[in-house]
Amino acid sequence: MKRLMFAIATAFAAQGMMVPSASAAVGSANFNVTATLNSACTVGAIADLAFPAYTAFTAAVVGSTSALITCTRTLAGVLAEFDTAADATSSALAVTPSGTGVMTNRLQYTLTTVKGAVAGGADATTAIIGGGDTFTYTINGSITANQAGTCGVGSCAGTQTRTLTLNF
Repeated sequence: MKRLMFAIATAFAAQGMMVPSASAAVGSANFNVTATLNSACTVGAIADLAFPAYTAFTAAVVGSTSALITCTRTLAGVLAEFDTAADATSSALAVTPSGTGVMTNRLQYTLTTVKGAVAGGADATTAIIGGGDTFTYTINGSITANQAGTCGVGSCAGTQTRTLTLNF
């Protein structure tokens, strides 16, 4: 009888029936992480384009300023234009817009732009968020020669606020 009990116990043990198993149940499923990216560009602060003093009826004077642009990486087709407020014009949307304007002292000026090379930003990784592509617009201005302007005293400052708008 002891032999029979031993044989039955050995058979159950061999099949794992005597000692319950300590394994946990495992289940898994895949899922996707998704997001829609809306491309954008930002324009950094643009310093004033400050011309040197202009004396009536003399040669043209020039000045320049620049705008740092940051866009979504690899965004193609970025175009720009200047506003067309009172006494101001702009070319149609272009990679390098141009325009004219008249300051409050009634001096006419022209604007042209030069787009700098694009510096590619870094891709995001698990360690960094990455960065956008950047480029600089150099905005060149010129006050046309031989203008009279308007000034009832010895010298009069003139201004005109302009806006650079990006379209993509």
